[in-house]
Order: sequence, then C-alpha cells, then structure tokens
Amino acid sequence: MKSHIKVLFVPAIVVFLFGTLFTGCTEKTDESKADFVGYAACISCHQQETSQWKNSDHDMAMKIANKNTVKGDFNNQTFTHFGITSKFYTRNGKFYVYTEGDEGAMQEFEVKYTFGVRPLQQYLIEFPGGKLQVLPLCWDTRPKEQGGQRWFHIYDDERITPNDQLYWTGVNQNWNYMCAECH
Repeated sequence: MKSHIKVLFVPAIVVFLFGTLFTGCTEKTDESKADFVGYAACISCHQQETSQWKNSDHDMAMKIANKNTVKGDFNNQTFTHFGITSKFYTRNGKFYVYTEGDEGAMQEFEVKYTFGVRPLQQYLIEFPGGKLQVLPLCWDTRPKEQGGQRWFHIYDDERITPNDQLYWTGVNQNWNYMCAECH
C-alpha cells in the first residue's frame, strides 16, 4: 500500500515544484515590504485567470458593504428571533443593524463588509482593534418563490445568549480568528 502512495505522491511533488520554480510572474517583489496590492496589480500577467475570477462567487465572497454589494433588505426592516427584535436600515449611504450586542444590551452596529453572495449573505461588524465579528442575522438571497428574500438567524432553533461561547461578539464568531485563514 505504501508503495502505491509513493508512486502517486512523488510525481505530484515534482510537478508542483516545477510549476512553482519555473512559472509565475516575472516581476520580483521585495517581500520585506510586502503589502496587499489588490487584484489590479496581477492583471497584466494573469489576464485569463482574472477574467475567470471577476464576478465569480470567489470575487464576491467578501466586499465592502455598499449599495452594489449588500443583498439584504435594509429598508427599515425588522426581524424577531427568540424575543429579540433587530432592525435593519441605512443612513448616509451606510448599512446598520440595531440588535443585541455585548452583555445583552441593544446597540447600533455599522455593517462594514458583506460575506458571501448565495444562497445567503452574512454581514461583518467591525469592533475596536480591527476585529470583524460575524453577525448571526443573515439574508437569504434565493428568490422569494424558493423561500428566500428574507432575514433569518444562523441558529434558527436556538437562543445563543451573550454568555455563550458561540455568541456573535465572542472569539468563536470572530472573522479574523475563525475565518480569515481560509477566506
């Protein structure tokens, strides 16, 4: 059995190393000064990949919240889950939710980013120190005929209280800690 694994594994490593060493961008970067440059910096070398990626689900996975990216109904809507009524609205071109925050107090939160595009869209709230917390209130982006175009709670049948480790302002719902590495 082990010899079969070697037969498959060794060629895969060789192909990977060859591809890594002998392909890619010709431009060199100073890694000590590396910083996020955005996709536009890659277009000249990766035109085909850019055209395949542009407007794909991966491209739309996380965006700054604005009128073009937010799919949820923030037109003074309310949603009640286990007695907590949350409100969704806009003000000065920004998106807000008034919902239960730390220690159970109702608070206003600005939506900074959208997360996902279909079949649901979640929203990220920025906290001090750059922490991005995943709001548990999601928008079902499916057509109304399929049961979509509505707000729902990610823990639909369960009340997650502020002292619960799964509460939305805690570390287990922190995008930086739990999600960023893969997304």
